[in-house]
Amino acid sequence: MRCTVDRFLFGSAAFLLLAVASGRADAGPVSSTQNPQSKNPDIEKAGAFLQKGQIDDAYQSLQEAAKKDPSLPPARLMLARLFLNTTSKEGVQQGRVILEQAASEFSEDPRVYVTNAVVAMNDGRFVDAILNSELSLKLCAADRWTANQKKEVQTQSRNMLAAAYERRSDWASARTHLTALLELDKNGQLRQRLATALFFLNQPDDAFMELQQAVKDDATLDPPTVRMAQLWAAKNDAKLSREWFEKSVKAEPNSIRVHLSYANWLLTQNEIPQAKIHGDTAAKIDSNSPDVLKLQGLIARINKDLATAEKIFRQVLNDSPADFFASNQLALIMADQADKNQRSRALQLASVNAQANARSAEALATLGYVYYRTGNIDEALKSLQAAVSPGQMAADTAYYLALVLQENKKSEDALKVLEQALQLKGLFIYRNEAQQLMDKVKKELPKDDKKDKK
Repeated sequence: MRCTVDRFLFGSAAFLLLAVASGRADAGPVSSTQNPQSKNPDIEKAGAFLQKGQIDDAYQSLQEAAKKDPSLPPARLMLARLFLNTTSKEGVQQGRVILEQAASEFSEDPRVYVTNAVVAMNDGRFVDAILNSELSLKLCAADRWTANQKKEVQTQSRNMLAAAYERRSDWASARTHLTALLELDKNGQLRQRLATALFFLNQPDDAFMELQQAVKDDATLDPPTVRMAQLWAAKNDAKLSREWFEKSVKAEPNSIRVHLSYANWLLTQNEIPQAKIHGDTAAKIDSNSPDVLKLQGLIARINKDLATAEKIFRQVLNDSPADFFASNQLALIMADQADKNQRSRALQLASVNAQANARSAEALATLGYVYYRTGNIDEALKSLQAAVSPGQMAADTAYYLALVLQENKKSEDALKVLEQALQLKGLFIYRNEAQQLMDKVKKELPKDDKKDKK
């Protein structure tokens, strides 16, 4: 059995050890305090073989690893996880097939169902993720499993359960599993998630207490006042969100994180001058911070200062060439310039981003807009349709789509998209342009259509 597998999602065989041996081939939350296992040379070798498309050799190496260390998952399951950890559609599909084989051969192994839960979560099948995780918890109670194996499965299963219930906004169930996780592994990130569950269960005081403890457990987390402000923002309570942000500024006036968080929230309220004040304050504290630079670049772009915005994002990319946010913003900035050469460079950059981030609606939307700006309407429409296929559409993406629809003489469709976009809350960089386009479309519509719109 031979095939070619694309580069691994996380790039290194060292990470594959974790993904294969401890079940971390998933997109769900994993405890940040979990200690990485020692490198296993046979698993490292398997990862290298698979990168070369040498599947039989990879499987043989995994069999050797399992013989030497009986605590590892079965070789078939480890091979499935390696495939599922690729970016290739063919590789992932083959991983699913091998996972089914592993489930048939090892139907009593809870680690099979943990992996099934991961696949279900990645597919958005939360009910399946819950059922598989519950089964893995049940199976790992058997005496055949060591204490370490039980703890590993329990941690992974409850993480999946908590994540699935969070995605379904079943906060009571999420709290149950997060509480159980904290008994297994006391760390700040888990406690912060528990605080979120408590907040949405209408227990803000208890949530704040948990957030205070979370920061004691993990100093890298946002200050409790900032997190409370963000939670109130999630409830669309701008008044209380602003109050908590003001508390955070008073409590930590020299914190970059506080000023950046407040500035980002102000951007969602379209309070650009106020956001700039906090961005400038953060810059006084550390002008070289990448996050500060990206905020300043975004604000410059919003204010149509494209030269400054381009300079800032190029600076960010000089230090971090793989920064998607910076490269995506730079593509949009160059696309909005009159110079055809700049637009051509924007297309090159947007194309690379879309290829590297094939599942990113943002990357596809940018590519669609750049295609529009370079006059390729057909490709623009294809990219924008791909960007909005999941059913969700950002306001700026809607504006891009309306431009293309109007260009294709589909004024009524363009008008519907614009009307929806202008009703959305949050940052809308092209809001003024969208309003102008809508006014233009209305004027150009036939009189009968205008009556229908009234």
